[in-house]
Amino acid sequence: MDDDANILRFPGACVVHRHRPGPVDDVWDDDDGFEDWEGYAALVEAEDYPALVAYCEADVRRHPRDVYAQARLGGAYVLNGQYQTAIDFLGPCHQGCPESGDIQFAILDALFALGRTENDFAWVAKPVVVRLDRAILDRCWEYLRRRPRGAYVVADLKALFIMDGYIKFTCAELHQALVADSRFKVDAADDPHGAEVRVVRGSRVRRVRPGAP
Repeated sequence: MDDDANILRFPGACVVHRHRPGPVDDVWDDDDGFEDWEGYAALVEAEDYPALVAYCEADVRRHPRDVYAQARLGGAYVLNGQYQTAIDFLGPCHQGCPESGDIQFAILDALFALGRTENDFAWVAKPVVVRLDRAILDRCWEYLRRRPRGAYVVADLKALFIMDGYIKFTCAELHQALVADSRFKVDAADDPHGAEVRVVRGSRVRRVRPGAP
């Protein structure tokens, strides 16, 4: 998996999950949820993915209707390299809760890991996949242009697109695209996540004719 996986390593930071632990299953109280969350986080931090799968499978057995537990198990399968297993497990979960972004993103992670696309799955609610293109760079330019005194890094710019959908590019790829675009001044950094980015004074957003590449 890349360095910016959408499930467990969210854009701009390394976090365990995008949602706070919380039950959908009404038999799961807050104390149990928090303890389960701590155990899950510890295994992710240790990168013990076989143990994470076993842990999440047990969690789903205890709380079979909990959407977050389902998504965490799907994500654990992906981290453990069980991509088709993740798709097979999460397919019915998606049918039951088609708007769950966590389930959608775990399915996408598995599809892309297998060399497939978002079109290779029978979605009930199809997620948006955000790919790195000229429009992304234009939005970065517009954002920085309005904040000339601020210091922003590549990870900050990638985070602009979190609410748009599944981000199908890494900070390293965004960094390369920014370096190649003459509108940006990108400072050297060992880690592309933390490279500072500014706009070049006098640069403009590029207008593209319809049909132009």
